[in-house]
Amino acid sequence: MSECVSRVADDQLRTSLGAIGAVLIEGPKACGKTSTATHQAASVIRLDEDINARAAIAAAPELLFERPAPILFDEWQIEPRIWSLVRQQVDDRQRRGQLP
Repeated sequence: MSECVSRVADDQLRTSLGAIGAVLIEGPKACGKTSTATHQAASVIRLDEDINARAAIAAAPELLFERPAPILFDEWQIEPRIWSLVRQQVDDRQRRGQLP
């Protein structure tokens, strides 16, 4: 297993997660978005692989948010409905940061 290279984005993400309820990471394919986010996440949901998570978005999305925060919804664009659900959760939780 290769060792993770520290990136400027790691510190930026950590700071953002301590101050706001959710962070969207954008960038080109294979630039390290998932790697960076995984190191900060307490829970990881890979929407490209987890058919149960995709089904839960339609049937019982609240179950996805019972996991420890911060939650990484990797490849969220596969289920764009998750975007509104995350926004709703941030509003409902009313916490500045989502770090454990």
